[in-house]
Amino acid sequence: MKFFVHIVSFISILNFSFTNFKKENLDSLIIKVYKKDNKTFIKSDFVQYLTGDRAIEAAKKSGEADFIIKNGKKVYAVPNDYFIVNENKKIRTFELDKKVENFFSRSHEGVYTLTIENNKVIKIKEIFIP
Repeated sequence: MKFFVHIVSFISILNFSFTNFKKENLDSLIIKVYKKDNKTFIKSDFVQYLTGDRAIEAAKKSGEADFIIKNGKKVYAVPNDYFIVNENKKIRTFELDKKVENFFSRSHEGVYTLTIENNKVIKIKEIFIP
């Protein structure tokens, strides 16, 4: 039994130690871009940018889907085939890597996919919203 507990403890330590090193792509609204101590930071709010059937289902769930009656049945849709879900409004702060710190020299309004590694944004891709 002690052996099992030690293995579980070791695995827990490994998970804790390496979670910050994982690379993630997350859709986000950018709330603020600012400089501090010669570094550029963003405050962001993670969202889900959904299209197609996933967008329609999420919009129906929140009561925001459009519909028409076709052949006696409701047919649901979302405008421009996308829907943004923001269930958790927690604002997170990340440092921008030097290679992307000038990305927001223009307006930062919109939705972006942030690639985050080691708690730092290493890549930014703007999501086109019609």
